[in-house]
Amino acid sequence: VANDWDSDFVTFTDIYRDADIFPEENPAAAHEALYSDLEKANGSLGSVTDLVIHKNRIMFVTSDNRVHASKPTVQTVGAEVYSDTEFQFGEIEGGKESVYGIETTGDHLLVFTSDNVYVITGEGPDSNGGTARFSEPRLLVKGQGSLEGTIHINCARGVLYQAERGFYLIDRELQSLYIGAPVEDLGIYRGLTSELDDSKHEVYIPLGDRIDGSVDAVGYSTVAVYNYFFDAWTRYTFDGTYVGYN
Repeated sequence: VANDWDSDFVTFTDIYRDADIFPEENPAAAHEALYSDLEKANGSLGSVTDLVIHKNRIMFVTSDNRVHASKPTVQTVGAEVYSDTEFQFGEIEGGKESVYGIETTGDHLLVFTSDNVYVITGEGPDSNGGTARFSEPRLLVKGQGSLEGTIHINCARGVLYQAERGFYLIDRELQSLYIGAPVEDLGIYRGLTSELDDSKHEVYIPLGDRIDGSVDAVGYSTVAVYNYFFDAWTRYTFDGTYVGYN
């Protein structure tokens, strides 16, 4: 069709019948389909409490304590989620545990609940819902769940998170390591956020209020620093009266 630079549209006339393009009596002569309606419908997840990029897709935690997977992401196209009946994981332990966060190790997805840590494996489905699947959550660490609203971060050594006892690391072999022994006096304060500096092999954790809820402003003037190369801790302190947290 020749371009008409003075027109805002182009008209195409379909001169072939579907029966001519897809002859039932001679399937081998059928033309290749240009499109299909096989892709799973998009959905809306509602309130999302945590998310992470995992296996070239976005994984979500919703306020009903379920983990959902998006379709594989495509550059320049917004992430599309499956409907809420597709590829969501059932309530952990029948809904008895709250999901406080998720984090990727690269190969596995970790699910942090109020009591335990679970792992999800697999490559996940394509946009049509076919090929591989994710596993159901499997118990990985018992009795060392995450604190609500605190930190989890993936670094070169593994995934660092904060439990009620202090700071833990789940390494690349999915072994749980208690790394917070040298800073147990800081582990009683809630980690507000975490930042990674790979050039220095360090994770920075600004601290906030005490986990037990008692009044203590010490945490607000301290940043815990974990060096995962040397497996060592340091701390920065500053005058908390000059710092504000939103």
